[in-house]
Amino acid sequence: MPLNDSLLEQGIYAAFKRQSAKGEVSKAGVDRQLAKDIARAISVYVRLGTVQTAVTSFGVGATAPHPMVIPVFTVATGTGIGFVI
Repeated sequence: MPLNDSLLEQGIYAAFKRQSAKGEVSKAGVDRQLAKDIARAISVYVRLGTVQTAVTSFGVGATAPHPMVIPVFTVATGTGIGFVI
């Protein structure tokens, strides 16, 4: 899953810069807001990733025209790309 490391770094850096610019007196308030900002940066980082999947299936069946039974084999493959929401 390719992810954008520089985007995460920028988000965390911005979180620290916001806290240093505030000059807030309450350490608990600073810690709480910093945690929220970092969580938001990580959430954006993960949600922008691309999820790639591959599916393979195999089926066996039979047709039954009287008086013969003819076996039927089916193979299906596929790939896809999705996004984390």
